Amino acid sequence: MLVPANGTLERARLQEILNYLAAEYHKAWTPLFYLAKGVDATDAQRPVIAKQTYLNGLLANGLDYLLGNDFSVADTYLFAVTRWPVNFGISLEAQPALQAFVARVEARPSVKAVLKAKGLPKLFNKT
Repeated sequence: MLVPANGTLERARLQEILNYLAAEYHKAWTPLFYLAKGVDATDAQRPVIAKQTYLNGLLANGLDYLLGNDFSVADTYLFAVTRWPVNFGISLEAQPALQAFVARVEARPSVKAVLKAKGLPKLFNKT
């Protein structure tokens, strides 16, 4: 179920999460992409880490994915953006549920195939 049925509570929750990912999490990365060379990134990293802490809390409820145990389009978005920390020196070690989420998504056969086809490294599932 990538997208829950229209008119359901699950669909509203999906839209809520997608809006958060686009308006808050994704946007928090903008200063890091435009940081002047040689400038300390610590201040620019703070908003990203705060958003990751919130998302870690959402995933720390024992469910596999943002909407529960079903993989959704929101999980694809979160996975893609959450791979960016390696480019900006942000560790996910303080976010164990978010780190486990990335590892779980990386273990999906379709994700493995895309990463391989695009020549992108796995962050957590090295096999």
